[in-house]
Amino acid sequence: MVAALYNAGNRIVILAHQRNGDRTKWDGFARVLQKNRYSVLSLDFRGYGGSGGTADFNRMDSDILAAVTFARQQLHADRIAIIGASMGGTYATAALGDPLVKGVALLSSPAKVENFSVSLSALQLPDPLKYFIGCEADALYMAALTDMFKQSIAKQDKLHPVRAELVSLKCAAHGLEIFNGPQQERLTALLLGFVQAALQ
Repeated sequence: MVAALYNAGNRIVILAHQRNGDRTKWDGFARVLQKNRYSVLSLDFRGYGGSGGTADFNRMDSDILAAVTFARQQLHADRIAIIGASMGGTYATAALGDPLVKGVALLSSPAKVENFSVSLSALQLPDPLKYFIGCEADALYMAALTDMFKQSIAKQDKLHPVRAELVSLKCAAHGLEIFNGPQQERLTALLLGFVQAALQ
């Protein structure tokens, strides 16, 4: 598996792309994060970009876990946040139980890709921070994000509040395509705010 590293210290953000893309689609936002003193590991899932091999949509969660392991062992991560676009966000939830992972943001993500489904028990963990972001006119995916958000807070109580946010943007784009439209600045600010809150 291949990934691009934008080095700026031991607070690491892992970026995971969507099905019709690769790690290069994150380049602009990765540089924003680096300028704000966060290191970025932007990965190509197996079968995409420089990673080669064959895409196996039933095992891409293992690519996320491998990126977390690399950040821990090779980059000496102090804490990690993960942002995934569409399927990238779905697979990113596989790392929710890792103590170093302090936040996961899902951008236009479904609750299931092939045979991999987002874990309800992982969603309901009080920590890490979870963001669910999509376009209101990207209706199918916004509905999935809304359902996951509702599930994440369903069993919270005053002693164990779940750190979760749901944001619906006024647009119709999907995943990383939002960066190419009028909500670019808003999305950049939302995701940067997510990272700052998760890794503070």
